[in-house]
Amino acid sequence: MSPTPLLPLPDLLSPARWLATPLPELPTQVHAALAQGMTAPQAWALCCALLGPDTPIVPLDSFALHAPLELMARWQLLPLLDRTDRPLALLQMVYTAVQAAQARQAEALRQPEQAVPLPAASTRAHADPHAALAAALDAGDVALATQLALQLLRPPADATGPTADTAALCLHLARVVRNRMGASAHVPIGVQLLARLHTTAPADALLARPMLVPLLAELARQPERRVSWPDTFATQTAPGTPPLLALLARQTRVPEPAHQGIWPMVNQTLADGAHLAWLPGSDQAGAQALPIACRAAAWSMLQEPLDDARYGWTHALTLPQAWWALAQVPEATELDVRTAARLATLHLAAMRRVIGQTPLSLQPPPPAQTFEACARQASIRADAHAVKYVLACIDAAQASPADAPLYKAAATRLCQHWADSVPEARILDTLAER
Repeated sequence: MSPTPLLPLPDLLSPARWLATPLPELPTQVHAALAQGMTAPQAWALCCALLGPDTPIVPLDSFALHAPLELMARWQLLPLLDRTDRPLALLQMVYTAVQAAQARQAEALRQPEQAVPLPAASTRAHADPHAALAAALDAGDVALATQLALQLLRPPADATGPTADTAALCLHLARVVRNRMGASAHVPIGVQLLARLHTTAPADALLARPMLVPLLAELARQPERRVSWPDTFATQTAPGTPPLLALLARQTRVPEPAHQGIWPMVNQTLADGAHLAWLPGSDQAGAQALPIACRAAAWSMLQEPLDDARYGWTHALTLPQAWWALAQVPEATELDVRTAARLATLHLAAMRRVIGQTPLSLQPPPPAQTFEACARQASIRADAHAVKYVLACIDAAQASPADAPLYKAAATRLCQHWADSVPEARILDTLAER
């Protein structure tokens, strides 16, 4: 089979052309596009179009679920890279988008009954689309949830219209999804990454918004995956209860842990009443429970064995940190903050109950690389969790500068683990191993 001829630049910016390109030929095509003048913003626009409102909505496997989050993390790390490293980072970004878009198209052909028909942009608007979306998710109505998510997330023709404010939209979406654990509990990470992008590059965030539609549709496929607890908050902890950080630090694997997977971990923690040990402490700590959970997550990356570093201890930080960031939105209410604190603590406690092997020693962190070095190590390699983790560490350090050495050390350990596993000479060889 002969290689696909190199395309002129206008064609290289066309999603249809990329969707028809075999994956093994993508590195050549991306390098050609960059050599012919494709800019980083054009590459970002291409990625957003590939996973935009016209891409089939199908059940998501782990890779397709992570792809929108990975793309937003990669794009937001790119400014930290030297120009010499950006072509490889952009290749990883475009490769992720093309592979995910091709996978969704293939799944729609393989299981057409599972694909959700995409409504036209002119579909009747709902007066309160956020409430309607929550009801559709509760009912497990995937088609209606998709329609409503598109109504909310499709970039508005009128930049001053009711859905133009991405920051307000993200806060409303956070309230809709906060107790929902479908889609591996990753939707809040996507909402937070979109809100973060809006603060630095609103136009880029507008392009990215439709990428969250399939994640919201996935929540409707798993409506039973929800957490619940009393709406009232504890006013005091039981006498003799250790501080929240100490509770989390000493938590290790229970005798019969749940199967690994975020929902089984969380569900077991709630079902056996283990959350009652730390829930009052989380309520008592209030907003401070958010940095406490993230500090314990970073210590876990530093001190636990590397067996679960890539896909366990990364989530132990990225999930709580997403809620920490969303709780810092200026319009967030006290209820938003305390609920975020509960969720952040729940995620970390559940992780430690299932994969924690050693109590944490809260000692000074070891010397570490700079965040720029970590961003480079993650961005040039093909892993969604690494780029999300480094970005979460950067944001946690910004929110709590005194803990910056801890987050730098945690990011360094993960990135060094990846560097040892995938030397730079093998990076291109691992693209096909995604």
